[in-house]
Amino acid sequence: MHEGDFDKVLEISSQQLGPDYLKKADLLKYLSTPETHLQVVLNENQILGYSIIYLVKIKKLTEFGLGSCLQYLNEFGLDNIVQLRKSTAIDAEYVKKGIGKKFINYTMNLFANQSELILSINWKKGDEIPMKNISSSLNMKVLCEIENFWKKESLENEFRCPECGNPPCTCKAVIYFKKSD
Repeated sequence: MHEGDFDKVLEISSQQLGPDYLKKADLLKYLSTPETHLQVVLNENQILGYSIIYLVKIKKLTEFGLGSCLQYLNEFGLDNIVQLRKSTAIDAEYVKKGIGKKFINYTMNLFANQSELILSINWKKGDEIPMKNISSSLNMKVLCEIENFWKKESLENEFRCPECGNPPCTCKAVIYFKKSD
């Protein structure tokens, strides 16, 4: 991915996750941080979606707001690497066409040999978890649920949640997990 792709990624993010959820400065930071991987799904050189994935030690999960989930990861050492999917979004025109599942499966496999565990932060809007079926079909299980997961980030970055509207976002995150194959 390169800077020329930013406009389409930002468009998809805005459309699916709300205006200003991602900004150009975020994308530049992700591209320059070794532990962060910004992946895109392409069809005939057209970007259909993206994922932001971190490869970090389990003990660093607190920096991502996942401290309350650490108690469920006792069987793993704190220095073990986890593949953390921060966000994934697919262009609305291509939702429910199997692209998201194939893309997520591809990226999970892409980093599987670099991590012992895969975690995915899934947005829960009301009673709906849009990525629930994909996560379940990829043999991921619910690890924990976190109230007001995006509250602090929405206030700091002033993004509008599609569910809550203006900050603060009070949506929950459901964290799915799977051991790497």
